[in-house]
Amino acid sequence: MQIDFSRPGKSTDDCVIETFTGSLRDECLNVALVRVARGSQGEARGLATGLQTAESQRWLWSGKSKRFTNPGTLTLIGPKNQSTAGPPEDTSRFRTVWILALAGALATSSAPLVVFAGSLVGRSLAPDPALATLPVALEVVGVAIGVAPLTLLMRRFGRKVVMVSGAATGAVATLGCAWAISVQSFVGFCLGTLVLGATLSVVHQYRFAAIESVAAEQAGDATTRVLLGGLVAALLGPEVGAWGRDIWEQPFAGSFALLSLINLAAAAVLLLCYRPARSPATAQSLTAAVGKGALLGRPVFWVAVSSGAVGWALMSFVMTATPLSMTGGDGHSLGHTKQVMQAHMVAMYLPSFVSGVLIRKVGIARLMLIGLAAYVACILIGLSGHGVGHYGTALILLGVGWNLLFVGGTALLPQAYREDERFRAQALNDLFIFGTQALAALAAGSVLAWLGWEGLLWLALPLVGLHLLVMAVWRLRGSGLSERRVMP
Repeated sequence: MQIDFSRPGKSTDDCVIETFTGSLRDECLNVALVRVARGSQGEARGLATGLQTAESQRWLWSGKSKRFTNPGTLTLIGPKNQSTAGPPEDTSRFRTVWILALAGALATSSAPLVVFAGSLVGRSLAPDPALATLPVALEVVGVAIGVAPLTLLMRRFGRKVVMVSGAATGAVATLGCAWAISVQSFVGFCLGTLVLGATLSVVHQYRFAAIESVAAEQAGDATTRVLLGGLVAALLGPEVGAWGRDIWEQPFAGSFALLSLINLAAAAVLLLCYRPARSPATAQSLTAAVGKGALLGRPVFWVAVSSGAVGWALMSFVMTATPLSMTGGDGHSLGHTKQVMQAHMVAMYLPSFVSGVLIRKVGIARLMLIGLAAYVACILIGLSGHGVGHYGTALILLGVGWNLLFVGGTALLPQAYREDERFRAQALNDLFIFGTQALAALAAGSVLAWLGWEGLLWLALPLVGLHLLVMAVWRLRGSGLSERRVMP
């Protein structure tokens, strides 16, 4: 805890706090000190956040004041030159984050395997070659369909029960895919990937479980650490596909059988190691700061949703069309196409090593703006040429932009809802995100055939403008305390 003092004439001293005198202030500060003494750091930080006013928000956006947003410290009004060391990081809470990251790395590996092998299996099983990509598309649809009901099930039965059940269901679904490939059933394989998509909607909730296990100002770090599991999955999934391709008579049947063991391992990690937070630390420090209006009427909620939805939709729209444009439109080899897609997958998750640091340094809003700038650069480079270098550079920027927008939206979302609204807010957020992703992925092939590569990129540009518009409305209308930690 850091004890600070009031210095008249300094820009960091809020005039409302200066006038907040008398017994009410004394009671507030005494409660904060008692809470710190008892180890309830999240509640004390939430009370300190409550002492900020609308004027301090201007400094949060300008990035000039860091007194109110410095993690690990609590600024109080008191005598000069009295300070103590800040509290150490709660290692037990971040242990939960790393457990979720490990489970996510295992459970998410089905997604890159389906992307890698789904269309190849579909081409061999489908009655019409035009249906070859249907299994991949159905996985995305499964995510969108499963988000809302599975999130509500978490509210009813708890996160752990649904997470363990989701991983176990993933193991059954992958075995179903292996069986469908063995008996040459296209319908069975499509149903298997649809169920796999629904189980992935459970995996996407891991990031919220991680956020709820840490203090509010550590939400960005928790999100990025869970997303690091996606980097492992991006490498593990295709490798499992290669290892198991020829185990059984039918290609890739063994790959999906091996994947069932990986899903069972994820279920075991969650069952034996994961301990959900009894009282979410993030909610303790934010509930009092969120306005009492309806959830859908809060601009900060729509900024968080827009950041994730635009990030996923634009990424899926361009990524899905890239292999078709490279091989079919420009005649590039499968080897070059594979290298471009691998670089894109790495770029999606590699920034997670620094995304949390960037949130602390520049704030969530500026992180989103950097992500949008990466998207604009991706579109401009894609329009400038059709070489492998153009595609590769554009797809790397596409991955970076996705990471920054997704991390920023996820870190901002808890500041938009109260404790009793968290499951509803998270369900609506992911429903919008993965619903738009499914539409973008399904539309990419048709738009590419109709407008070509350049037309597809021009059509993606308005999505950037949409999120800028939502952020502008939030900046002009937002004045709630829930938005004040957005900028350092």
